Amino acid sequence: MARLVTYQTSFADGQISPKLEGFVDTDAYRSSVKDLKNMVVMPQGSITRRPGTRYVASTKSNAQVRLIPFNFGQDQAYVLEFGNQYVRFFKNSAVLESGGSAYEITSPYSIADLDNLSFTQSADILFIAHPSYQPRQLIRSGDTSWAFEYLHTKDGPYGDINPFDSATIQIVGTEASEEIGDPQLDLTDSFFQFANHGLLDGMKIRMATTGTYPKYHATSTTATAVDFDGTTDYFVVNATATTFQLSLTLNGRPVYLRASTDTITISKRTYPKGVAVTLKVGDGTSSTWATSQSYAKGAIVKESGGTVYYTCIVAHTSATNKNPTGTLGADYWDKLLINNGLGFQSYDQDTYLRINPLKGTAINWGYVQLDAITNALEVTATVKEELVARGPNHEWRKYAWNSDAGWPRSIEIFQQRMCFGGNNNNPQTIWFSKTADFFNFSPSEKIGVSSGNVSATGARVVGEQIKDDNGLTLTISSATVDLIDFMISGKKLTVGTSGGVFQMYGSETEITITPFNFSIDRVTSYPTETGALPLIIDQNVIYVQKNGRKLRDIAYSSDRGGNQASDMTLRADDIALGVIKDVAYQDMPYNVIWARLNDGKMIACTYNKALNMMAWSNHEIAGTNAVVESITVIPTTTHHQLWMVVKRTVNSATVRYVEYMDRFYDSGEITSDEAHYVDSGIYTTGSDITNLTGLNHLEGQSLRVLADSAIQTGTFTVSSGAITILEADKIHAGLGYDSFVTTLDIPNGPQGILVGNRKKISRIVVKLLDTMGLKYGPNTEELDQMIYRFPTDKLGNAVPFFSGDEVLTMGNMTYDDHNVVIGQDGPFPLSILLIGFDYESNDL
Repeated sequence: MARLVTYQTSFADGQISPKLEGFVDTDAYRSSVKDLKNMVVMPQGSITRRPGTRYVASTKSNAQVRLIPFNFGQDQAYVLEFGNQYVRFFKNSAVLESGGSAYEITSPYSIADLDNLSFTQSADILFIAHPSYQPRQLIRSGDTSWAFEYLHTKDGPYGDINPFDSATIQIVGTEASEEIGDPQLDLTDSFFQFANHGLLDGMKIRMATTGTYPKYHATSTTATAVDFDGTTDYFVVNATATTFQLSLTLNGRPVYLRASTDTITISKRTYPKGVAVTLKVGDGTSSTWATSQSYAKGAIVKESGGTVYYTCIVAHTSATNKNPTGTLGADYWDKLLINNGLGFQSYDQDTYLRINPLKGTAINWGYVQLDAITNALEVTATVKEELVARGPNHEWRKYAWNSDAGWPRSIEIFQQRMCFGGNNNNPQTIWFSKTADFFNFSPSEKIGVSSGNVSATGARVVGEQIKDDNGLTLTISSATVDLIDFMISGKKLTVGTSGGVFQMYGSETEITITPFNFSIDRVTSYPTETGALPLIIDQNVIYVQKNGRKLRDIAYSSDRGGNQASDMTLRADDIALGVIKDVAYQDMPYNVIWARLNDGKMIACTYNKALNMMAWSNHEIAGTNAVVESITVIPTTTHHQLWMVVKRTVNSATVRYVEYMDRFYDSGEITSDEAHYVDSGIYTTGSDITNLTGLNHLEGQSLRVLADSAIQTGTFTVSSGAITILEADKIHAGLGYDSFVTTLDIPNGPQGILVGNRKKISRIVVKLLDTMGLKYGPNTEELDQMIYRFPTDKLGNAVPFFSGDEVLTMGNMTYDDHNVVIGQDGPFPLSILLIGFDYESNDL
């Protein structure tokens, strides 16, 4: 039997699947372990015990909640507890109070809504989206001054422009006059001349004068002329940038100018901002469809007893086979494109409608807010952006969201634009706001009077323009209807859907997205898990794949010429059997991705893309029936802090506690008496404390106690919220938990790699860093304890944490499974840098 020595100098590949335990001749096998419980891999390749958690507060009524981070910056980070129609707030590791009790505000969201909340933040505002609620803003004014407000957009977003010229909308209301200026008259060519007048074909104008009105004749240059007057509406025709003519009728021929006057003032007729108007679809009336009845183009009908409205495309006399839903109905009728044929409904109240009252090539969009729904074809409204006095016209756009069509499911800020993703009616659509104006979704804007934009012939073709910073709407086109689950902003906007992951951006040469420069690329066809929000680490996007069994990493690969969505759980495919529901990233100090499983356990992945490190470990929070229900991470001045909600059974009752994981122990950063390695624990300082109080949340539980850096032995059961201890000044008390690493089979035999040979392990050499209370053995049921106190140590003083090499005698036992367990169950830190095996082995 040969005597052999081997070392495991790295644990950088973490816990691996049993499916990989046959890869004994690979470098990855030599840096992997069979099991890593309540320990994480450090980026340097060694392993360390996870810290314990500190109790902060019970959730309100011990009910289910969701934790959401809020990082204002300048070391002001908050954790928000969203519960059943309330929000509470935590800062500096404590609950914020007002008047001696937890500060809270009323929230519109119930428990059933919490999983579907999407949020993004800008400065002191948290923007929130939910498919069943109008978007909200949660605005911070101070630590205990928060308030919800509706997120009211301006000028959109809208659906598509109505394509059917039979479905017109007319504006009824009191017109006002807006003075344009004093034009000159050209009697030779019968036009008015005035630079940058801003008038467009079809607009109404009125005229005023300080002297005699000019004269005109409708058809003749020689017949007796008549005066213009100040009470008649005239219509603009043949407008250019500097000239225009007038007609007596809409789209009529221009009149002939016959005489001038001293001073003329032209005013365009408008419905100005703030005025009340009525909007009517067609003439605002409808009839029930009947045979042997004539219908003019634009007539609106509904079938007998029905509620769906149709507009007549071509004037005709009805016949039984030409009714709206009959065999030839599509040849004569269009379904009204307002709420799928229902016309205006109560849920349209307070939404917007955008309309261009001008026909032909002239465009002058304005928009109104719908105040009241008179009936399906008539509404009253308030003008929000000036409407010119003309119409009816079929060019209108309805607001994209309401309680029937659904509100956006997701929200994000990208390239200084507010982005909303997907509602019930448009699950694949993303609406982008105007750049640097989060609430403005205007898809175009009126041309300023000084712009002078004209066509090649000198005619003013349009009165609107689309700029690079205007709002835009993009819809993902794919073979399936892909519900948008999330959006996350990086260099590109990554969009997770039920049909895969897409990225939106300008172009590869100009990344900025505009209405004229946009790209939509499918990155991967692997779908995303609804409700599991993604992470962005550097420029890599981490997301949960549908069904929660895999975590994927989208990163650019130069070898493959594009983005690749690699499976991060491939080497530990059994670790997510509990189904991943939530992820959070703790960058400082060890680059750890924490994932909450549906069964309440947690898993962790030490992630370092530069080192190609994705090292997994599994974690259980201490307590009876302990289940982690929500996690989030916020920054502090020294590290990133992992917060969680833990449901437990305490004293025969179901409770839910808000807790945070303490700092990883590093002797260069904190002292040994600050090391916290108990769960749901407290840390108390004082002088000669023997009655430790503040433990009401652990009533009836058996605790572990670390006092002045030394463990106190005995049974400590909480009674009336307190336990009795030996006097101490600095005390950690809480629920104990186990941490251990189980090594893989040692495959080396006398002749090199040899699997199945019997081995007799004589000794184990462990290189430790800042460790106390080490246990070891062949399995978790047969553990010996390493002794740290020596006769030379002074009694009454805590033994300092140990760093260095320790030789552990294994009793010359023969192990058939060839695994070794090294761990810790006391309230101490543990870090392992190396494990060496001194053993004997035969060939087989």
